[in-house]
Amino acid sequence: MAQTCSKLESNAVVVGIDVSKDHLDAAQYPDGDQIQTANNVKGLRALLRWIGRQQAVQVVFEATGPFHRQLESQLAKASIPFSRINPRHARKFAEATGKLAKTDRVDAMMLARMGHFLNPGRLRSAASSSLRYRNWQLHDEI
Repeated sequence: MAQTCSKLESNAVVVGIDVSKDHLDAAQYPDGDQIQTANNVKGLRALLRWIGRQQAVQVVFEATGPFHRQLESQLAKASIPFSRINPRHARKFAEATGKLAKTDRVDAMMLARMGHFLNPGRLRSAASSSLRYRNWQLHDEI
C-alpha cells in the first residue's frame, strides 16, 4: 500500500476524490477525466474499476468523518496507494492556487492537483501520524 518514492514523476496519474454522504466525485490529474458514483458498495466498485483504468499511482481524499471510511477500506483492500488529508490543508492548497470555487467536481480536481504537486508520501505520513495520535488518545482514555 505504501508508495516508496518521495516524488511523483511528472506524468504520474493522481486521482482526487471529493467524498460526500451520497456520492463520490473523482477527477484524474493531469488529463482531467472525471466520474461521479454513489457512495455505496455498487458505486465504490464502479469507482475502483475507473481508478484501475486510469492507472493511478495515488488517490487523495479529505477526511470526512464517517463518509470516507468505506472508500478508505476499499482502497486498502485493492492495494491502491492513498492519502487521507486534513480538509483544512486542502482548503489552504485551494486558496494558494486561487481555486476557491466550491463544487464537488472542482474539489476533486483540486485534490488530484494537490496530490500531484505535493509529496504524497508526506501527506500519507501526516495522516498516519494523526491516526496513531488518535489511537493513542483512545487507548489513554480506556
